[in-house]
Amino acid sequence: MLVSTETFGIVWGIFAAAVIIYLACQQSLFSYMKAHHPDEWAKLGSPSMFWNNSFKNNWLFLRFFLRRDYRRLADARLDQRFQIVWTLFLLNLVLFLVLWVFFGLKF
Repeated sequence: MLVSTETFGIVWGIFAAAVIIYLACQQSLFSYMKAHHPDEWAKLGSPSMFWNNSFKNNWLFLRFFLRRDYRRLADARLDQRFQIVWTLFLLNLVLFLVLWVFFGLKF
């Protein structure tokens, strides 16, 4: 499929911006959990974006996230933050697949 270089640049720019926004929102989520739910944050291995980023912590957080265990904390703001992170995750996945399928993953 022939797609213009300009279109590739636009999609790539949207993808890059969405990844940066996703990372910022995830960091905000970690900070919120640390401040408002420190016990749960500690159970998840005290996750952070860079300093305490291990496979174990990622797995614990991903399981907590995908099972929607955060809902049992009954915190509307936390629910909202998780929903934003989930939406951005799906958007990034779709944009990544678009780049791969239509542009041959030219990274």
